[in-house]
Amino acid sequence: MRELKLGTALSDYDTSGGTAAVQAAVDAAIIGLRAGSASSADIEATLDRFEDIGAGDARTSVVKTYGITFILLALTVQSLTVLMTISAERDSNLLETMRRMGLVELSYWVAWLLPYLALSVFSAVVFLLVGRGVGLNLFTKVHY
Repeated sequence: MRELKLGTALSDYDTSGGTAAVQAAVDAAIIGLRAGSASSADIEATLDRFEDIGAGDARTSVVKTYGITFILLALTVQSLTVLMTISAERDSNLLETMRRMGLVELSYWVAWLLPYLALSVFSAVVFLLVGRGVGLNLFTKVHY
């Protein structure tokens, strides 16, 4: 059920179209306030949960089923960031320059390992807490 009520300044706008209607109403409110034709804009929105998918007793929540996709995307972004940083350092020959300056290569890689290990552990704990809190199937239907 979607419902959108507009104040008197925005009563000329159609509000039956869901997301597009909300965006149109917000745009109209901003334009009305900036143009000085309205002194205030009241927008009241009622939102529903995602609909369940499946049939009969097999119905399940979309968030519980597909929410893990967002976690995987976040991990992908984190991995790509590390790879781009390593690639940039390789292109600039940073390690070679540090070797010429007398750096022990082990200290270079430990300096890489510690911050990214801490970031990965922190991310894993956050994902675990969010996954269990939201009730994602990956975290609630696996016994570990």
